[in-house]
Amino acid sequence: MADRGQSEVIGFVLVFALVVSTVSLASVAGFGGLQDARDYERSHNAEQAFAVLANGIDDVAYEGAPSRQVEMVADEAQVFVGDPVTITVAVAGGGAESVTVHPIVYQGPDGSRLVYTAGAVIRADPDGAVMIREPDLVLSEARTVLRIVQTRNDDGANVGGATVRVRADGVDDNAVFANTTTQDVTLTVESPRAGVWKQYFTSNDDLDCTETADAVTCEVTSDAVHVTVSEIVVGLS
Repeated sequence: MADRGQSEVIGFVLVFALVVSTVSLASVAGFGGLQDARDYERSHNAEQAFAVLANGIDDVAYEGAPSRQVEMVADEAQVFVGDPVTITVAVAGGGAESVTVHPIVYQGPDGSRLVYTAGAVIRADPDGAVMIREPDLVLSEARTVLRIVQTRNDDGANVGGATVRVRADGVDDNAVFANTTTQDVTLTVESPRAGVWKQYFTSNDDLDCTETADAVTCEVTSDAVHVTVSEIVVGLS
């Protein structure tokens, strides 16, 4: 009888341990799945917010809207002004124009980033970077039309919290160069994400591009050239 009692106790202990282990494993797996779903939803919402932001800035730069404001959820994230990007356009016989652009950056808790620069939106993470929205730039043998959106921020804000507001106010819109005769055009983008810009430009067979560590330069001979710069002040709160 004593042996039988011991066997029942040992069996109960083993079954109980198995149940506890199964519940613990399911809890860990479930938590990990919920965290992955939360991270995906956060990233998806941020991309949608940046799409709205880019369209709003387009309204200010191209459609004459005086301002636009976008709200985005930034729980455990930061929105700030990134390192300046310099875009230089040189036209043979017409001089050169350099524009300093202040990117708008959303950085998630995992270190991934969304970066708005001159009409483009770039998604960057530890595995690499990709342009998910292209800028309004046309470079071809038939025509070159560069509508450069120059966002700038004077206070260097770094904002986090439940909700972040990004406001864009139009300041100036200047035609830098316009010519209907054949011209040699050189465009240089100096950026920490020069490789992404090169991928974008080299999808165009009319361009001859070279890349250094932090810049990409492309050349084209075009029948007509038009370059404008739209200056926009961006505020974060």
